[in-house]
Amino acid sequence: MIAFRHAAAAAATLAGLQTFGRQRRWITLGVFFLPVIMAAITRYMSANFASVRPAAYVASVAGLYATVIVPFIGVFWGSSVFSDEVEGKTLVFLWTRPAGRTPVLLIKWLLVVLAFVLLLVTSLVLMFGILFYDRGFGRIVSEAPMLLYDLGALTLGGVTYSAFGFVLATLFKRPLAAGLVYVLIWDNAMHFLPGYLKLLSIRHYVAVLSSRPAEGAPRGWLEFLAKSDTTETQAAVTLAAVTVVLLAASAIVLTRREYHTDDPARSQ
Repeated sequence: MIAFRHAAAAAATLAGLQTFGRQRRWITLGVFFLPVIMAAITRYMSANFASVRPAAYVASVAGLYATVIVPFIGVFWGSSVFSDEVEGKTLVFLWTRPAGRTPVLLIKWLLVVLAFVLLLVTSLVLMFGILFYDRGFGRIVSEAPMLLYDLGALTLGGVTYSAFGFVLATLFKRPLAAGLVYVLIWDNAMHFLPGYLKLLSIRHYVAVLSSRPAEGAPRGWLEFLAKSDTTETQAAVTLAAVTVVLLAASAIVLTRREYHTDDPARSQ
């Protein structure tokens, strides 16, 4: 128990100093609150706001959150849990913790994910409130199920992306680059992947759980590519299972692999 408390204290200190450093903090806040600012501009600058707000909400969720903010920040924060220790040459100090390196880093990942989810929920709720507040809360209440669907989908997706970034950081020198290749190329082609290939995309399961699962899907003669038999239950279970597997793989790699602690570059 004492060792666990020490690990939790070390993880909280590392998360606060590294993940929420001054420069990273302002960049992260700017990214998360960009949709809120855009929603305010849409509300007060649109001549026919009532007719455009549903489209503005869908564009923010499917275009900004699901495609850019959640995958990029998820991979970025997830990979930084370990990369910051290597690049800052502080990994060697985890060797001396009573609980060892793995518990400290896993607890740090959990704290980072909690902060990520808090920012995501705050940003999405503010954006939704700006768009759907209409002289009372009647419109907000009636549209609340849509918000809950998207909150659940984006939260599960963000947790999985951060676990993906974490495992990449334990394997590669440049985990963020590897993660961006996956997000930019594979995930963005999710609707156009045939058959079972789309099941290898995290964004596919996020889309299934969202309020608009077919948003961005191809039309016309390519429409057959967008068809999927994945149910909401299967999507939620798959994202949870993938997250657990990725974290377990990270723990195994951290336990068995040796890293050069006197140089930012990891051993191959």
